[in-house]
Amino acid sequence: MNKHLVCYLKSFDLDGQFWKTFLLDLITIGLILVIFFSFTGFLNMQAEKMNGGLSSEELKVQLLEGSGNFNQEYLNKTRAFALIFSIGSILVILGTLFLFSYSRKLVWQVYTNKKSKYWKWNWVSLILILASVIYFLLVSVIELLINMIFNITNQVVYFYFSKTINSIFLFIYLIFMFFTFIHFNSSYKVWASFNSAFKLIRRKWPDLWMAFLFIMLTAGVYSFITYFIQKAMIYQPEVRRAVVSGIVLLFLIAWMRKYIFSVVKE
Repeated sequence: MNKHLVCYLKSFDLDGQFWKTFLLDLITIGLILVIFFSFTGFLNMQAEKMNGGLSSEELKVQLLEGSGNFNQEYLNKTRAFALIFSIGSILVILGTLFLFSYSRKLVWQVYTNKKSKYWKWNWVSLILILASVIYFLLVSVIELLINMIFNITNQVVYFYFSKTINSIFLFIYLIFMFFTFIHFNSSYKVWASFNSAFKLIRRKWPDLWMAFLFIMLTAGVYSFITYFIQKAMIYQPEVRRAVVSGIVLLFLIAWMRKYIFSVVKE
């Protein structure tokens, strides 16, 4: 049997390593969402307290017709809210970064059986996150240019076209991210890991392009599964449907990580 097909089929042997890393992903995303929604709820509570229970229209009337003391008091509350928002946002961003970085350290420690120090994981994760923002902005521009060239007017065709383009570029980014983390876990060198990831992609290209095709095939199956799940849960609350879809997506990414790691080891 073809070695690429054998490697692909073996990737569905969901062993203890897979379930440990998948559980780490679920816990990490869950905690990040708890942090985000807790902070959002806290801000809403502070905003209501600042407005004194008044609606936006009532508050506008109070500010226009109220006394100077009321306006000054409201200005002081607004400054305090802005300070809370600024400091809180910084803490949430840092907390999210630290949590994500530490979870990636644990995930790749499971696969490589090699422990590494923690602090520089924050730097490599931060660089990858910032790079992803630029990367996906460029993807959006490319998608727009392709649409302009081919002038896709049919909404259904455009939907599937956009979904396919986004999936291709997302998987390319994830593969590069996995390669970077694999090297960083071994070397603990930030910039050298990016360079090594590019070199490994070039060296593994004969195997990698086949792996990419198998990943796209599996993603197609994932799309059908997600579609039928959404159809089955059509009368369920939107939040519940989003949670189920998110878990299935994390499962796909966790499988992809296991598969790419096995391709690297070949």
